[in-house]
Amino acid sequence: MAREEVTVETDADDKNYYVIVHLAGLDPDKVQVQVRHRGLVVSSGLGWERRVTGPGAWEAQTEHRYFHEFLSLPWDADTSRMSRKVEDDTLRIVIPRRGS
Repeated sequence: MAREEVTVETDADDKNYYVIVHLAGLDPDKVQVQVRHRGLVVSSGLGWERRVTGPGAWEAQTEHRYFHEFLSLPWDADTSRMSRKVEDDTLRIVIPRRGS
C-alpha cells in the first residue's frame, strides 16, 4: 500500500505569509520549525512509527519518516511573531509581514 507523502505549500496575503504542511499521518509534535539564514526550515526525523506483528510471528517492522524543507523568507517576514497551529492533519505556520 502506498503511503502519502508530506507536502508543503506556501501562500501570502497583504498581512501574512503562510506555510501549510500536510502531515500525511506524521505526528505534529515531531515537526521542527526553525528560522535559519533568512529562511525557514521545516523538518522531522522521528515522526511516524508502526510496529507490525503477525499471528505466531515474533518479528516486528518499524518505519520512520523523514522530511526536510528549506523555504526562503521575504525581507518583510517578521519571524519574531511567527505562530503555528495544527488542525486535523495539517500544520499551519503564520508569519506576519513587518508593518502589518
